Amino acid sequence: MLEQERPLQNNLPLTPTLWTVSIVSGASDMGDKAYSPDSVIIRLGDIVKSINDDTQFHTAISGAGI
Repeated sequence: MLEQERPLQNNLPLTPTLWTVSIVSGASDMGDKAYSPDSVIIRLGDIVKSINDDTQFHTAISGAGI
C-alpha cells in the first residue's frame, strides 16, 4: 500500500493529495493485480485520477459503498 506523509489539521490534510491510479493493459485478465499502484490509502479530501490504460472499458466503485 502507498501512503504519503502529509501535515494534518483536524485529521484532514492541509493540502489534498492527488493520486493517479492506472488500470493497466490486460487488466481484464489480471484480477486484483490490475491496478498501478496496486493499492493506495485514500483519505477524506484527497483527489483520485483514474486512467484506463487497458483496451477494455472498466468501471470503478467504492469498496465502502460511499
